[in-house]
Amino acid sequence: MFIFKGKPYNYQEDDVVKLKRIIKRRYVAIYAAETGAGKSIVALLSALPSGGAFMKKHALIIAPKSVLEQWSLYVKRFTNYKPCVLHGNSRVDPLANIFITSYSMLGSRKYQSTLSRMWRFVIVDEIHNARNPNTEIHRNLRRLKSKYALCLTATPFGNEMRDVVSEVDLFHDCLSHFDRLTGLKRKAYAESIVREFVVRRKLKAGLMPNLTINKIHVKSVLPQRVSQIKSGFAQLMFRQQYETHPEINKCTTVESAAEVGSSPKLSALFSVLSASLSNGEACLVLTRYRRFLNLIEAWLIKLGIGYARIDGQMSRSSVDAAMLKFKTEVYVLIATSQKAGEGLNIGPAHSPGTTGRAGKPATQLVVMNNWWNPTVFVQELGRLRRVDNPLDITATLIMSEIDEKIQKVSERKSKMIDGMLDKQRLSSKEWAEILECEEKLAKIHSPDKKQQ
Repeated sequence: MFIFKGKPYNYQEDDVVKLKRIIKRRYVAIYAAETGAGKSIVALLSALPSGGAFMKKHALIIAPKSVLEQWSLYVKRFTNYKPCVLHGNSRVDPLANIFITSYSMLGSRKYQSTLSRMWRFVIVDEIHNARNPNTEIHRNLRRLKSKYALCLTATPFGNEMRDVVSEVDLFHDCLSHFDRLTGLKRKAYAESIVREFVVRRKLKAGLMPNLTINKIHVKSVLPQRVSQIKSGFAQLMFRQQYETHPEINKCTTVESAAEVGSSPKLSALFSVLSASLSNGEACLVLTRYRRFLNLIEAWLIKLGIGYARIDGQMSRSSVDAAMLKFKTEVYVLIATSQKAGEGLNIGPAHSPGTTGRAGKPATQLVVMNNWWNPTVFVQELGRLRRVDNPLDITATLIMSEIDEKIQKVSERKSKMIDGMLDKQRLSSKEWAEILECEEKLAKIHSPDKKQQ
């Protein structure tokens, strides 16, 4: 007989009821909850058969490789099921009830005999990683055979309404119909998809730590050839990199970055770090660019500040070691936004109640680069702002000229996302503005041949 070890929050129990109702009727549901709301607990409870009996057929959890062990710990901690992680050199445990694997393993031959079976229940964590139907990840997920599926994400929308339709399409055909529609008909169909398949969870005040957002505006000095860039997505991102430092092209390694001087963004960052460290507050610093991460690391070394680093080129064991170092020894963690967004829980330390760095959750977040998708910032906040972190959080955005332009687009997209997920009734004029914003954003994401 199944036993759940622990007591979920009331809102989690409510969401489990809603998700089970959708899954019973539609066979698939999306749980769009804020990062830090405890999606894993809701998913495990939603995946269990009624009556509390053990699953007669195995369940599969698919997640980024950086959180596979975290999922295994959740299964052991909160249930009496036996998990088995399918990754690397691990072997298939025939006695396991729940199997856990990464997106990359779905296309591997190693576990095909296990993964190709008919699953009773599939949980897909960070489903937004598979929303692009032109990727191998998306195609591999569509090949999975399961009776029921639950998809988890804090960012169901990326650049357009099509995203959430594409996510549902992995287990319920709907994208081809959506693509044949235009204008407000597309909006109406996307609304129906959200209404039928999505459970939204925004945590109320009191459940999450208080949040203070500060903005520091800096004026960057750009090389002339970069300052002339005005359009084209790839070109604008190129400009955003140079607004971190005019010599960012030299920062291919930490050693080469050590030869580069400061910049307005770098000065603003270390001003924030100085204040945080003097107050004994741990700080997470995020940037979208690895070269800027090299530069930040070089200056941390110069100034003798202890730190840990995470980026996309590190192995899982190296990431785990960096996380342990941050939670127990040092007060600064620098990371690429993309890597930190892969379900990492950077909030509470491993050993609450101990002395020193351990037991003190990080409370300071510094974001060095804005992004077009407003849910990305929500996800960045969620690395620290969680229901199990009791301390107030301060987020500082260090913004250049291009960051401010990106934020304006992001704010307009935020209106669309809130309108869709919270089922708000927006006027026809508001929807027309949102659709126009989508069209403009699509053009921004298309390379401008004149700038190439």
